[in-house]
Amino acid sequence: LSVAAALGHLGRRRDALAVTERTISFLELHATNGRELLLATAYNNLSSLLGLLERTDEAVTAAREAVRLLRSTDQDEHGQRIPVLSAALGNLGHWLSATGNSDVSLAPLQESLKIRRELAAENRTIYEPEFAETMLTMAVHMAKMHTDKALGVAEEAVTLWRSLAAANPTAFEANLARALMIYSLGLTRADRNDEALTA
Repeated sequence: LSVAAALGHLGRRRDALAVTERTISFLELHATNGRELLLATAYNNLSSLLGLLERTDEAVTAAREAVRLLRSTDQDEHGQRIPVLSAALGNLGHWLSATGNSDVSLAPLQESLKIRRELAAENRTIYEPEFAETMLTMAVHMAKMHTDKALGVAEEAVTLWRSLAAANPTAFEANLARALMIYSLGLTRADRNDEALTA
């Protein structure tokens, strides 16, 4: 999996996809030997890569398999099952929305957000950036569905990113800028133009 991740970071997504698919084929032969968590992680990575390659239907299928595996195993090496589950649920919701299934995308996103909120409460340093990103993703998807709660979620995401950027500007200022842009657009849609200009 580390090879696939390295290839992905280098922009070699098709090569990363091939490595991930081979990894899954191998792990599926040995999943009964306590490798269910690793297999689920591979499926989640596969979902991300497929989505980035615009194979969104397949990305949904891979994310669903990751979630299924994580729900069906009690294996929890180094406490990673719950964080990986939150990531897989986030992927599932995101790619469901990308395939035009916005009506069913919110449930996995909401579950992912709930898990990440709990994780961030336990360990802010590690998990709060993921929580803030999930919050912002939720706001974007809610806005697509024209729900009146989207603006409040975006505002909470801005608050989170503002706090993170204050503590570490180099790492998080770009995230804050993106959150502010999304929040400002939401204010504009709500005809709160004066607030949008100062967001």
